[in-house]
Amino acid sequence: MTSLTNSAAQPAPERKESPRSLSVSCSATNVLVVDDDRSFRVLARSLLEPAGVRIAEAETGFNGLAYLKAHPREVDAVVMDLVLPDRDGISAIREVKSAFPGIKVIAVSGADSADLYLRVSAFLGADAVLSKSRIELLAAVLGEVLG
Repeated sequence: MTSLTNSAAQPAPERKESPRSLSVSCSATNVLVVDDDRSFRVLARSLLEPAGVRIAEAETGFNGLAYLKAHPREVDAVVMDLVLPDRDGISAIREVKSAFPGIKVIAVSGADSADLYLRVSAFLGADAVLSKSRIELLAAVLGEVLG
């Protein structure tokens, strides 16, 4: 499992590959970004689309799960915010992993207690965690998760 947070105790591993080479493995991938913050969804799109990733968006956990139920074969990975207006992202991750075990989940959080939320989500099934303060690594993390 990949873990990239803002914690000084867990520095991100040094990467020798260029972001472009890591992003290539994301090509032809479909990602659902679930976040109530429109600016985050736009940023995630701007980071992933140049690598050939197709993006679907949902602004609530309910809408994200509804999209997955309607399009289960069209999603390879979900980028899930942990603080959503209609439900907590941790329970949404558990539901995704239970109903769609083949779909990879990257938990993201920018909350004040992001490190705790991210550790809990990793323990409960997220394939990777990423602090929003490290969002520039999203394509690399996606490439690692999809292997």
